[in-house]
Amino acid sequence: MYFSEIPKIKRLSDEFQNQKLFISHFDSWYPELEGYVNENFLPENYKLPGASTNISMQFFNEKMTQYLFSPRGSKYKSDFVFENSTNLKCGEPAPPIKVTTKSHQPKYFIFISLEKNLRCLS
Repeated sequence: MYFSEIPKIKRLSDEFQNQKLFISHFDSWYPELEGYVNENFLPENYKLPGASTNISMQFFNEKMTQYLFSPRGSKYKSDFVFENSTNLKCGEPAPPIKVTTKSHQPKYFIFISLEKNLRCLS
């Protein structure tokens, strides 16, 4: 479940953000979620990702729904697939997350011509 993996998700998101050599644009939902929750719902000395070990699954799921219906997080709503193909409903805690995607744009495209390579092999 994503809730227990928050520190790993943050680390992965940070690593992709820092891959400037190969990725020109990486748009992850996690940094925005972290900022949204930290700014609106957690006290100053109790912030994500460290606070993730002390917040409840119910709290996380409620804030995930609020985030995905907020102006800040709504652009990421289509990036989530929930367990049992459940739809996210405003005002209800998010169902368990099955999978999520992250938008990125590679810096370089390597185009290999199949026709040229087949001729070389002949």
